[in-house]
Amino acid sequence: MGARSQLIKPEYNAVKEAARNIGVPHLQDTKLRISKSRSSASVYIYDEFKTLLVIVPSLRSLAVQLGSSSISIALKRAMADKSLFRSSWYISNQLFNENDKPLMEVDSIEYMSLIEKMKSQKHIRKAIFVFKDGEFHPSAKNMMEYWLQQKL
Repeated sequence: MGARSQLIKPEYNAVKEAARNIGVPHLQDTKLRISKSRSSASVYIYDEFKTLLVIVPSLRSLAVQLGSSSISIALKRAMADKSLFRSSWYISNQLFNENDKPLMEVDSIEYMSLIEKMKSQKHIRKAIFVFKDGEFHPSAKNMMEYWLQQKL
């Protein structure tokens, strides 16, 4: 083994160079670029008024940030049906309007608070909005409370 290692010139030893970055984590910007290059399509998150909030690199990355190890059925259903996800967001694989510009970036503090809000509304399956004579009633916490208020 000693004679063999003498024949190999140190400048041709690729193993030392290749293993130099082991254990060093990627920067957030690098992770984002890797995710974008690996993903098949971007995912657009809109609020309930169809204002573009953010463009996420992939559906899988969104699912992982929401605490799922894989793409959930709820995310796929909200995307396919164009329905509200957890009562407040539209998830789409295409822009609603061509001139939409996102209000936040994926690596911003606002995006992290959006993800936390989505996580906190995990218990919400379907949104019910209360209208009377074309007027929205946001104060009603649930339908029973609203109907009790109306009957009094």
